[in-house]
Parts: sequence; structure tokens; C-alpha cells
Amino acid sequence: MARRFKEILAACPKLSQSAHIFHPDIQGPMNVCEMLWGGSLYVDLYDKPALIKDFLSLITETYIAFMRRSQEVVPPLDGYAVHWSMLHRGQIMIRDDAATNFSPEMFEEFVRPYDQRLLDEFGGGGLHFCGRGDHFIAKVAEMPGVYAINMTQAEHNDVETICRHTVDKGINLIGLEERAAKQLFRSGRSLQGRAHCW
Repeated sequence: MARRFKEILAACPKLSQSAHIFHPDIQGPMNVCEMLWGGSLYVDLYDKPALIKDFLSLITETYIAFMRRSQEVVPPLDGYAVHWSMLHRGQIMIRDDAATNFSPEMFEEFVRPYDQRLLDEFGGGGLHFCGRGDHFIAKVAEMPGVYAINMTQAEHNDVETICRHTVDKGINLIGLEERAAKQLFRSGRSLQGRAHCW
């Protein structure tokens, strides 16, 4: 599909200057693990942690190989990526929806090492989650190479906590819902020029 998109863009030089093909939505290691393992994952995290970690390592290595192949077809921008029409530093956008089901300690053990491997491999990037992530955002903010956070469903989060661990620490908050941004502005909360709203 990326090859076809490139053909279309090649025929439209002006469009090709501003339209970017973003990397395939291959989720994040834990999201892939959850989809393949099934619902018993949440019990097996306690009963079979070593097996799950081995599986996550395999998923992460497969993820890297797939991304490298994808980048042969669509070379990344120099140090940046465009995702959902938003430019962010780094080459990757990791989806961590499954992590919203984890405690901060479980995030540290079962999510962070594999996300960090991807961030290290691809020069950093962004991290996305749907749902509540304010309970693990402090752990995310500690990860080298996290340059942007894309959070949907702001109403499920303490947005002030999110801001303390993103914009206050130099991490961009991209795709912030307009309603949440307006609430922050009304409260006098500075986003320090580090929020993209829509």
C-alpha cells in the first residue's frame, strides 16, 4: 500500500511536499501481546511472567524487523515522524492502550523495557494511549526518547497530572482535545507552548 501511495504522490509534486505517509499502525509490544495471547494474559502475568517476557521480546524484535522493512519502502524523515497529521520528534509512535490496564509497577516490568527498546532503536518518538494513563504517565516521562504523548479520552484522566509529566518536563502533548485544552486555559494552566490541540 505504501508503494501505491508513493506512486500517487509522485504524480502530484505539490501534494507530495505536504502529504506524508506515516508508519503502519503496528501498535506496541504489549498491545500485540494482548491481542495474540487473549484475555488470560492478565492472569498469566502472575502465573507465567517469564514466558510473557520471552514473548514480548520476540514481539519487539519482530516489530523492529517490520519497521526496518517499512522504512525501506518509506524512508523516515530526518529525525521526525508525521503521525495523524502531527509532526513529532523521533521515528516511531508506540500504541500503549493495553498499558492502561496495568499498575505503574506492572508498566515498569512488562511494558517499559520493550517500549524503550523501540525508542532506542528508532531515535525516540511518541507514545499513544486511549483511556486512563495518568497513573503510569510518571513512568513514561522517565523514559529516554519519549518526545510526545498523544492521549485520547482526556475526560478519563487527571489532565493536570498528565501536564506535570509532559509539558512541564519538555514532552509535547499532541492531539489534545479542544475541550480539555480550554479547561486548562480557563484554570490558568500554562501549556508552555508544548501542546497541539484539535
